[in-house]
Amino acid sequence: MKTSVIRYRVADFLREHQPFDVFSMEDLLAFSGTGRVIFHEDDIHLYHKGQAYESSFWVIQQGRVEISDETPMGAQLRDVLGPGDILGLDRYPAAAGYLHTARTATEVILYAFDSEAFEELVARYPEATRYMTAHLSAGARHTKALQSPVTRERLLSEKEKTVWLNARVNVYEPMTRQAATCGPELPIRDVARRMREAGREALAVVDSAGLTLGLITRTGLCDRVATGDILVDAPAETIMDCRFRTVAPGLRSTDYMLQMVRSRCSVLAITSDGSTATALQEIVTEEDVAIDCGRNPIALLRAISISGTVAELANMRERARDLVLDGLVGPSVIEWLMQLWSEINREMLKRVISIAEAELSIAGRPAPDLPSCWMLFGSAGRDELFSITVPQIGLAFANPSMAETEEVRRYFDTLMAKVTAKLKACGLKARPNESTDLRTLDDWKAFFVHRMQDPIGNRVYQAREYFDFQVVKGDPALGAGLLATILQEMERSPSFLPVLANDVIANQPPLTFFEGTVIESDGQLNSTLDLEKTAMTPIADAARVLAFGSRDVSSPNTLHRLRRAAGIMPHYASILHDAAEAWRIVGYHHALNGFARQCQYDVVHQPRLTRFDQRLLKTAFDSTRRFLELASTLEYGRATR
Repeated sequence: MKTSVIRYRVADFLREHQPFDVFSMEDLLAFSGTGRVIFHEDDIHLYHKGQAYESSFWVIQQGRVEISDETPMGAQLRDVLGPGDILGLDRYPAAAGYLHTARTATEVILYAFDSEAFEELVARYPEATRYMTAHLSAGARHTKALQSPVTRERLLSEKEKTVWLNARVNVYEPMTRQAATCGPELPIRDVARRMREAGREALAVVDSAGLTLGLITRTGLCDRVATGDILVDAPAETIMDCRFRTVAPGLRSTDYMLQMVRSRCSVLAITSDGSTATALQEIVTEEDVAIDCGRNPIALLRAISISGTVAELANMRERARDLVLDGLVGPSVIEWLMQLWSEINREMLKRVISIAEAELSIAGRPAPDLPSCWMLFGSAGRDELFSITVPQIGLAFANPSMAETEEVRRYFDTLMAKVTAKLKACGLKARPNESTDLRTLDDWKAFFVHRMQDPIGNRVYQAREYFDFQVVKGDPALGAGLLATILQEMERSPSFLPVLANDVIANQPPLTFFEGTVIESDGQLNSTLDLEKTAMTPIADAARVLAFGSRDVSSPNTLHRLRRAAGIMPHYASILHDAAEAWRIVGYHHALNGFARQCQYDVVHQPRLTRFDQRLLKTAFDSTRRFLELASTLEYGRATR
């Protein structure tokens, strides 16, 4: 057959696969003409672990190749490659030869190409560079595959680079050179005049040293002065808000925006070190960051907090979903968006509870005069719920008197049912095996103690999600009491943490992808990928174990726990940082599936994943596996340090 015909056939094959699909036809034909066709029978070793690198690499045209790691305990399968996959290009400066062994599992046909020529061609195409970065990270099993800033930058798609969350890469630049300020004695009429002249929505009240005493907003002037509550001749200190938030300088607009969202405020005071102990530098307002970002989630949260009906809340939820979807373009933004969505979920739940309580009160059933609190558990408790299902909700209330017990429980049962029904009316779907978690505080404490005292017999594994909770509404002292009980029981139940750690390895991430299927760690083939079961939950489980091992209950959030663990155990920081990157990668696909596609269950059909997605997910799976191995093998005594 003529060489030109072969070249076209090779080019036609390559252009069906990444990264060759982004090359121009001219470049692809020229590159294809340099290749050689090689045939190998079944069970032939193409190269061994430690063997010196060859000058060529291969693209599989037909057949299957297995990649294994040769260890003293025998060969361990690491990957399975098929048509279109690149083989033999995993080269690292620190390694003298191949990191793994490649063996044909069937008869194979390979295309061989020169490595240096390919690398030069890839360098001319950003999308090809991005794919090869993911490809190489998937092969770098024992390296900091995703931690390098250069690597992370190369993995960004064009959408990720230009999305509003990443486009503002520079620090926030104040809209004025000097913050609008006044002394505490300045009359309010002059405060209003100074704000008008400065064109600002807020003004800081400062002392003689420049320290911030309080903030005055235009809204505050309207609410308290225009209504006649405070006279215009009164001093500024009578109207200033002393419960203001301070932040450090040098952050991005989106960082300040998220601070406002978390604090439910519209103004932040920027000080030299982010504390009230240093001089004011600038005031950043809701309007400032909204102009800079072109979005205003603070206003959306405010609208949710005053919605009067479920229909209004359903509409607000759709607007919030549109805002999040606008930024949901890749792993680099998932942490920010998940924090925003969690704040929206919390505000919606609080408003639904208030509406339900008001309806019962109008019906002649006022709330019992008892301390109580509403809680979120599991992924919602960790601020990691990115789906269309009703979150796992619980309610704790102080022990009523014997005479009141039945009536109190009947009230809270009715309230819980109304809240759940209203959340579904807002567009959320029922959770599988949905149950009502309604208990007195003492019963909640007994619930945790019971499982911790005999973790195997009382199946603590099935209740582990309850250990990740947060108080959403009500008396926070009840939630603090539960955390105190959990901490006390850890000291009294030495078997609890070792059992919890051993259970971490119950759900292992998949091994790899192959020709439209997912290869599980046990070799089973599946056409779908359960992201929550095989990656999100295992990482959360392992992070929980590490946090409890150091008696850290400051936050149930997985990334927070990983950051804290890296500080406590710096010798394991590389594994922990890789686990955090894995969580972001899997979290993006989790959000894309359950949120953007509005799938009720966290199952991805493998054909939806591009080859780039597969290689990046494989990196995440390997990082997850290493993290699970670490968490399950550490010694857990009175505290892990």
